[in-house]
Amino acid sequence: MKKHILILATAVSATPNPVYCQSFSDDFDAGAFYDWFQDQSNASELYTDNSTLYTFASQTPVFSEPCEETRPITVLTQGEPVRNKAYPIEVFIPTAEINGYHDIWYQIILEEDSGKKSTGYIWGGHIAKAWFQTDVNRDGTDEFILFGLSEKPRDKEHDIRATIKVLQSDSLLSVTEMPGMCVYEECTSDVLLRAFIDPTHGIPILEASTLSIGCMATIERSFLIWKGEQLECIYYGEFTTGNTYQQSDFAFRSSANKVAQIYRFGGIDSAFNPTWKCIDRKLRPTIMVVP
Repeated sequence: MKKHILILATAVSATPNPVYCQSFSDDFDAGAFYDWFQDQSNASELYTDNSTLYTFASQTPVFSEPCEETRPITVLTQGEPVRNKAYPIEVFIPTAEINGYHDIWYQIILEEDSGKKSTGYIWGGHIAKAWFQTDVNRDGTDEFILFGLSEKPRDKEHDIRATIKVLQSDSLLSVTEMPGMCVYEECTSDVLLRAFIDPTHGIPILEASTLSIGCMATIERSFLIWKGEQLECIYYGEFTTGNTYQQSDFAFRSSANKVAQIYRFGGIDSAFNPTWKCIDRKLRPTIMVVP
């Protein structure tokens, strides 16, 4: 876990062009949210010695030195576990800019079938920033969900993208991009990925969020559900400014009274979980309501 100074008085969102504006309660407890976020997040594992990290890029090269211009020792696929070798305190940490993003090099321990161990290096943008296992598509089998940096090159300053991948065994089930969400090292943000069951409808909700504390404090939260064959974002916003960047309705059908209940994001409760606004609409035979 990074060390932060808790300052939320003057906050600026790094995400451009908000499409909505949402007001939030003035009694928001920043300190309580910070504690809650860190309890939920596995961000500290990115900086913990001997922790297990996971590759994020579809092709993740491992180098003998922190330099992409050398020939890779090996190339790993997405979702493979690697063992972290944390840098000692106050030691220079090598960094690199790749695809327009600036991130650190992670030291990892490579272990051959013979038992021989060696040190390798993976660029931070190729490492998952958060991960979680849950049955998000309700097929009876847990999926492995990874949250990390988009593999698309960054051409402009504001072209910042995070990505959520859903894996089942070796198969990639879903890729959902989060334009504007900042998860690379230069953002100095901690990342949270969690799943919970909505108490009203009993469906899994996925949260992918970031928290950055300091002069440029941001709290960006997004909530997603499984629709059809992939994850879909139903809300994405920045909580210190109240800006909403993405929002879409989702529906539940009640066959008993032939009413479709349409929901949208309604705010955050005292436990920092989302609430939903509901509008009842009569069903028509030609309308398909999902999920």
